Amino acid sequence: MKTIPIETERRPIKDWLPKKNRREVIYLTEDGLAAFAVVPLDEGDREVLAIRKNKKLMARIEELTRLALEGPRKSLAEVKKKYGIK
Repeated sequence: MKTIPIETERRPIKDWLPKKNRREVIYLTEDGLAAFAVVPLDEGDREVLAIRKNKKLMARIEELTRLALEGPRKSLAEVKKKYGIK
């Protein structure tokens, strides 16, 4: 763990970031208190970034979200009745 006071830090970011493939978290402090964390990306983060860059997929997700919010909807009782759930 490394802490860096952002009020006084003058080095370029690349000089204080961890070397590639290290899992070190860097805390940026303000007035001695942690204000931000610089955290290495993992595979899940990279997957989210790839999904968000896919304009066609994001448009489809937005369309499905809109459709889900507009309806039609079924109540929990209707779903339970349909599938025989008590």
